[in-house]
Amino acid sequence: MKKRVLSVLICMVLVLGSIVWLTPDTSVEAASAVKLNKKKMTMYVGDTFTLKLKNAKGDVKFSSTDKKVAKVSAKGVVTAVAEGKATIKVKNNKKTYKCKITVKEDNRYIADRIQDPVNPLPEGCGIYEIKLSGKAKDHVITDRLCYIMGEKCLILLDKDIDLPGDFVKNVDLIMTTLEEKIGLKFSDSNLFSTWKLDGPWVGIEYGKRIPIYINCDRVDGGYISYAFPTYCKILDYALISQKVWDSVPTYKDNAWRRSDYVNYETIAHELTHVLTLRYASLSSIMTEGSAEFYAKVVLEALQDKNTDFKKCYEHRVEMDTFINTVEQEIKKSNMEAIFVNDYKELSMMDRTDKYTLGCIICDYLYENYGADFMKDYINALAKAKYTYEETWGSLSEENMKDQANIFKNLFGKKVFESIATYYNKQVKQ
Repeated sequence: MKKRVLSVLICMVLVLGSIVWLTPDTSVEAASAVKLNKKKMTMYVGDTFTLKLKNAKGDVKFSSTDKKVAKVSAKGVVTAVAEGKATIKVKNNKKTYKCKITVKEDNRYIADRIQDPVNPLPEGCGIYEIKLSGKAKDHVITDRLCYIMGEKCLILLDKDIDLPGDFVKNVDLIMTTLEEKIGLKFSDSNLFSTWKLDGPWVGIEYGKRIPIYINCDRVDGGYISYAFPTYCKILDYALISQKVWDSVPTYKDNAWRRSDYVNYETIAHELTHVLTLRYASLSSIMTEGSAEFYAKVVLEALQDKNTDFKKCYEHRVEMDTFINTVEQEIKKSNMEAIFVNDYKELSMMDRTDKYTLGCIICDYLYENYGADFMKDYINALAKAKYTYEETWGSLSEENMKDQANIFKNLFGKKVFESIATYYNKQVKQ
């Protein structure tokens, strides 16, 4: 009986082993199955995406049911042409695979698109290089996301941007002049050396150039220009195409918001942030003040280069006659405390005092300590480990007290009292 049971058990093991051995490897079949990398997509006018038929053997042919909505190249590059719906058909070995495309008009700000988790901008869709003539009169209006490689900058462009032909040349000139005036170079800092472009421009090799995003606000969303140590973003109404400007009622009703020249002052201001923050973490007063100061210095140096530089400089001089005081009374007894407090209580919309007082501090230091004052101050901060990588732009009250001491060690123990006296003389003038 035991022998019989043992024989049955042995037979069952052999049968089960055969079943396991005969079971096909479904993981291999799944991996080798022919399929599209996308079956359904929402795109925005001007977007591109490469549709691929994975594991296909033999000829692959692409076609669109409506080329006026979405067209496709022989290599599967789908381009969103106009609002609507279309189906991209892919034929291979007598089988047809389909990808449904919904195309929408893009009215969103480009930064929102990059961060959109549902419909982000396709990676690499901005890798389309254009070139400018170098002449101001030769304008280029972008019809897609694209980029321009400058000598020191990488200009990343939204759609519907109206660029004069000398734009990149002028930006490079601003960067060169900033380096000369401050005494530091954009390319010498290794800060965030591993930082790479993402989203539409992922994969662009740009060396040590500074990325500058030029954005088009198509809905008057109140977007502003801003900067980080690794890049800056610029919104200038003068660079928005006429088509977009005419389509937004609040633009048409407020023509004063759009100048007849490129606002190179804003670009110089934001690039000053990029340059200084690559080396040291400054207080808000010194960050904004130095950007205001050097924007004016750069425009003054470049005003004879072209009409736009001259108009920007003249506008800046005019504005300086109106905005030259701060709300809080400045005295010898409170100037250092104001520096330490760093106007932390000011809201984003009410921060003019940071710009004004900071710029006056820079005026004073330039007149009394020479052209190297900012380079010397930045190097002293960096030596004390006040770098952006260490602080991420956040300075505590203790940090600010320490920075005030660094300031006094560098420029003299009575420097804050002297700045208060200088400020009050400027106000009276």
